[in-house]
Amino acid sequence: MIDYWQEILAFGILSGAVYFLVRKFIAKPLASSSKSGCADDDCGCH
Repeated sequence: MIDYWQEILAFGILSGAVYFLVRKFIAKPLASSSKSGCADDDCGCH
């Protein structure tokens, strides 16, 4: 019975870690790279 809960907990932690890594390194860089270049206004890119 304890092994069952241990597997569920381990899978949940692993899923959370993978989700965090995907959001940090894959989802956010793709979203920020899709923006157009700097215009004449101060966009904070320099």
